[in-house]
Amino acid sequence: MEKMIRKILKIDKTIRQLYYIYIGVFCGIFMFFLLALVLWTWSIKVLLLFWVLVSYCLLLHPCIKDISNAIEGKYHIIEGKMIENSKAIESWQEGSIIDKNGKYVKGINFFYKKNLNNQYVKVAYLPHTRFGRIIEVYPLFNID
Repeated sequence: MEKMIRKILKIDKTIRQLYYIYIGVFCGIFMFFLLALVLWTWSIKVLLLFWVLVSYCLLLHPCIKDISNAIEGKYHIIEGKMIENSKAIESWQEGSIIDKNGKYVKGINFFYKKNLNNQYVKVAYLPHTRFGRIIEVYPLFNID
């Protein structure tokens, strides 16, 4: 158990924060479902069960698929122009990147305080969850 905890702590801090958020949201949904099993009717219970299954597929399953990559430090790296960048919560952002060869990666989640829209960046990210971290932000210049 201690060995597994040490491996998890080796994961990059920003990636670990995103894992905590996703797993926390799923646990909250699951606890709400367990509470509903006691209190509500069968039709609501079926809808909540569907909600739990969908949230598992969207939140927890990608985390499980990427945990080995995160522990071993096997990140995909893309360098290109950040487009369609949006802030979700304070410094948590989601963005899409297009590189010089036209490869387009959509929906990379990362923590960064400044808005990176139309900036040239280098990002390391996990393939299934799209959790990433900004490696480098290059000075503004026209890359088109």
